Amino acid sequence: MQLLTWLSTHLSRCLQWLAGLMLAAIVIINNSNVFGRYLLSSPINWAEEAMQFLLIGAVFMALVKVTWDGAHIRMDMLVQVLPDGARRLMEFLCDLVMVAVCLGVAWVGLPLVVRLIDYDQRSVAAEIPMALPHSMVTLGFVFTALVLLVRMLSGTRHVAVDDEAGLDASTAGEASNKDKSTH
Repeated sequence: MQLLTWLSTHLSRCLQWLAGLMLAAIVIINNSNVFGRYLLSSPINWAEEAMQFLLIGAVFMALVKVTWDGAHIRMDMLVQVLPDGARRLMEFLCDLVMVAVCLGVAWVGLPLVVRLIDYDQRSVAAEIPMALPHSMVTLGFVFTALVLLVRMLSGTRHVAVDDEAGLDASTAGEASNKDKSTH
């Protein structure tokens, strides 16, 4: 299990870096396009399309890191007031549903990617193979399901940290209640 945890940690970090590089490429392409359009009167025809595909890739690659860290935005007010056992059960069921949804999307997406490769369908302006952005979605969901399964099986609960207070989400509410009682 330690090997799987190590692999998941490093996979999520690598994909986070890849997402960051994609965002940096978007900034470079956008600035180059603005420069070309307004100063040289020569815009980059494929810029918008490439930036959209890079953004799709960045989102679905970063999804893996967000999932591994447990940093999703959640509406968990009700879950936080449940007894400890019920809260853990609810979190487990939510994770299980997320794994099922991720694998379901990947199951549906994989044949589409294969068809796009077979037909060699390309985007209009940049002539980027359409299998690339579609495979980013499919891979993002596959990797997300895998790291979530590892997290569930290892019993690791990664909890997002509250930046301001330096508290994890499970103790943030308790600390806030203590602050109110002392004033």
